[in-house]
Formats: sequence, C-alpha cells, structure tokens
Amino acid sequence: MNTYLMHFSYCKTISSVIMASAGALVVGYLYWYRQLQYKRPKYELPERWTAIGRVSKLLIYPLKSGYYKELDCANCQLRGMEQIPSLSQEYILRDRNFVLFDKSKEKFITAKCYEQLVLVEMSVKDEETVEFNIRHDITPALVINVNKVRSKAQLKSFKMHFNEVVKAFDCGDEASDWFSMFLLNKTNRNIRLGMCCDYKRTIANSWDSYTQVYNLLSDEDTGRFSDITSYMIVNEESVNDLNTRVTCGEKFTSYHFRPNIVVKNCIPYEEDTWDWMKIGDAIFRVVKPCTRCIAITFNPETAVKNPALEPIRTLRTYRRLGDIDHKAKHLEGHSPVMGVYAGLYHPGCIRTNDIVFVASQQR
Repeated sequence: MNTYLMHFSYCKTISSVIMASAGALVVGYLYWYRQLQYKRPKYELPERWTAIGRVSKLLIYPLKSGYYKELDCANCQLRGMEQIPSLSQEYILRDRNFVLFDKSKEKFITAKCYEQLVLVEMSVKDEETVEFNIRHDITPALVINVNKVRSKAQLKSFKMHFNEVVKAFDCGDEASDWFSMFLLNKTNRNIRLGMCCDYKRTIANSWDSYTQVYNLLSDEDTGRFSDITSYMIVNEESVNDLNTRVTCGEKFTSYHFRPNIVVKNCIPYEEDTWDWMKIGDAIFRVVKPCTRCIAITFNPETAVKNPALEPIRTLRTYRRLGDIDHKAKHLEGHSPVMGVYAGLYHPGCIRTNDIVFVASQQR
C-alpha cells in the first residue's frame, strides 16, 4: 500500500473513531438531559396555608387492584403510603407493593380485566411472611415468605400504562397457581405475582405527552406500582354530590374510587383548585386531575359491576376533563374526573381527622 493510501486509511479510521465518540457523547447527553428533564425543578414551600377540611380515611392497597386496608395513621414516603411499624409487627404493608402480570404478554394485570381481583386482601402473618385471602371465600390462603423472595427470586420486567417498563421480584410458581386458579379456574403459569424491588421508575418516554400538559409531573411522583403518582386524593363531599345525581339506586362511596387519602368537610369539587397540600407532617403537591375508567363501576365489597355502568355514566355528564381543564382536552378527551393525583414533597406521619391545609396562593 503506498504512502498516500496508508495516510488516507489512517485518516478514515481516526474520523470514524471521532464520529463514533461524538455519537456516543450525543446519546449520553440526550439520556442525561431526558433524565434531568423529569426531575422536580427548584421550588419553595408555601408560607401561608388555609384549612379546608379534615382527613376522613387513609387507605392502602397492598396488592394493586386488590382489597383496601384502612389505617388510622400512616407514614407517607416518596414511593407511597405505608403502615407505621409496631413492636409486634416488624414487616409492614405498603401501598401497591405487589402486582400481578402476564409473563407471556409482558403486561401488568388489573381489575379492569379481572374484576374479582378487588376481593383479594393481604395481611401480615409474621415478621417474614404475608398471606393473601379471598373475601367471602374458603379458599386456603396463599402464604409468601418475603425474605426468601427478596433473596432468591428472579427479577422480571413487564409493562404498565403507555408501555412503561417496570421490574419486580417473581414470587414463584405457588403464587402463580393460586392466582391463576382464582382468576381462570385453571393453572396458568403465565400469571405471575410480582413484589416491588429497588427499581426506580421514570416517566421518560412513556409519559412524554403528559409532561407537555402537566408540567409538574416528575420521576419523584411515581409510586411502586401505582398508575402514575404515589398518592391519589378524593374529596368526600364531591362523592356525596355525585350521589345526588345518580339515579340507578346504588349509593357510591369513596372506596369505589380507590384513593389513598379521603378529605371531608370541604366544598364539593374544590379539589380542582388544590395545589400545595399539608397534612400532619407531610406536604404534597397536586400533579393532575384523576381521570376515571370502568373500574369505578365495580362494587369494592362484592366485585359486582354496576349494570348501568354507574357512576361513570353520570360523571361523564358533568365532570368531563375537557370542561374542567381545557389544555388537557386533546390529551385525555372528555374522560370523567374524580379526585386528584399528587406527589410527596415532604415525608411525614398523617392520621385520620388531621386538618388538611392548602397553600393560599394557587398556581
């Protein structure tokens, strides 16, 4: 090879290396920028607060789509609400710490597909084990040793809303058999029970379109396996007003809407204006309205779907998101709204009957 060709080949190689390095830097920068993009911006906590009501109920759902656990007091942590540990109970229940998923479809499973899931309740058996039971049923309990799951289980990936990829510990074949027999009346090893690991969720990619409308939405708001944020708050007076409009004969409660915090003694639908919220030691910020799906038509005590598709049908007549938040109309259409999603800005302990404060200055 003559000197010219050798020089040309050398220059071409160097150019390729530079281009590859530049490409890697660009990709790295874009990744860094996207991660930074969904972090909370700098903020100052409000100084003036106004009392607007009191806490009526505190609720967690240890299994996503499962039966609720009502608490008198709770710890509010970044990833969600949880029980306060006691001397007699080392292991505590956490909100949506377990989830079902379909291994073959790599997709999470909720009550929208299997409404009977709302009857699965979970309790702590001892410091190492939890158990799952079906309400109003004599099926033997499923017992899970959480320490063994943490130490020996494989991590599995699956998708939630908008193809958001999450990870969980697979709780094993015994759990798979128990849940598949309950849901399908046959064994199906594709149905798996997942337990939350240390995997940190990000809204990048999956929730991009939402961040264009809801500019407070950030990675820190996401919970363990909650739909979008770690806290959902319902105004009990709004539910009471809804009941005056529904004509099917069934009365609906805040339990139908699966909140974490229920607030009483407020003005109906006042939650549309809430921004910063303070309860006990904890401080929250409202991220977006909570749009509602078919799941609110399931009776939380019986799993029976309302034949008239209430209360979602009535909500659609006067609580459409497009009428409440015009900038979100193109994103979520006229989905009905009840409640608000919130992220935690300061952890703390909250109790039923605590006074609920909101910041006096709204955004």
